[in-house]
Amino acid sequence: MPCRQYLLILFKFGKRDHLQQLRNRGLLHMNSQRYFQGIDDPLRGDRFETTDRLVQPKDLRRLTIKNKNREIVITPDRLVIRLDKAPCNIYCMFGITEPTTPLVDQRNLEGDWDSFVVILNTATFLDRMCSAAVREGFQLRI
Repeated sequence: MPCRQYLLILFKFGKRDHLQQLRNRGLLHMNSQRYFQGIDDPLRGDRFETTDRLVQPKDLRRLTIKNKNREIVITPDRLVIRLDKAPCNIYCMFGITEPTTPLVDQRNLEGDWDSFVVILNTATFLDRMCSAAVREGFQLRI
């Protein structure tokens, strides 16, 4: 089952050891969803990582929660509802879908990593990832 995406180029920024394992042995160094949610860095961290849906304040008038003895009304200016997927592991890459200038956001070059890999044949790379995941009994979402 191909997992083709229309990406021109993929970049993987990381530690040299992890990237050599990727190039030489096809190993991916993944982190948990919670890891990415907890990173305090606007480039890499995302407190909403793997969230299925966000209900924004502009989409609500108010939320009312009632029980026998109490009613709580929450106004939209204080509310963001987040619906999560089940916990998972994530392999994070930088993808380019069209030529831009600069090609890569400069902040990618300022992280705590020392190397990067460029993947030009993205369709083959993604197909191989999907095949390996299925072969090992994992589910993969791109």
